[in-house]
Amino acid sequence: YDEAIKNLSLIIAPFMPHVAEELWEKIGNKPFVSLHPWPNYDEKKIDRKAEASELMVHKTISDISNVLELIDVKKPKEIKLIVSPKWKYLFFKLLKGEIAKTRDMKTIMVVCMGEVDLKRYGKEISKLIPSILKDATKMPETVLDQKTELNNLKNVSTEIENEFKCKVSVQKAEESKEGKAKQAMPSKPGIIVEK
Repeated sequence: YDEAIKNLSLIIAPFMPHVAEELWEKIGNKPFVSLHPWPNYDEKKIDRKAEASELMVHKTISDISNVLELIDVKKPKEIKLIVSPKWKYLFFKLLKGEIAKTRDMKTIMVVCMGEVDLKRYGKEISKLIPSILKDATKMPETVLDQKTELNNLKNVSTEIENEFKCKVSVQKAEESKEGKAKQAMPSKPGIIVEK
């Protein structure tokens, strides 16, 4: 408890100096909180997967709002979320590792085509690599897997339904007949709005 209060005091000191000094004194620290360094964080306690999951859900909700605004729909009947095909998660993880080593498209393509599960997607991969190399924002910081993204979206589908006042369905790209399924990417599901 004291450790938490100590760190809280240090963190709020720049914004609420008087409160921070009071807390600092209450737990028996001297002289002043403003004279102590910012607390260190423990990298091992950061759950990158949990953070990426949360970010993906927030981005999806924001993307839904943008789509509704773009097509000028106030009250949709249904929103379908289509999670990226499984092979793209493998591709993105492999690509992320390769981009850290090189930005040469030919080298990256050779590595990707060396992966048995990716060979049949060579045409799509050859289009994705330059696109991602040109715009790094298309690559999520942490690449999750299809099952995690599917479960995350299913777990928050009720909240999304409440937000947009309509039915929300979530499915894998492999199970969808929608053309938009091919456009779904890791951390960026396809969005279909039924008017």
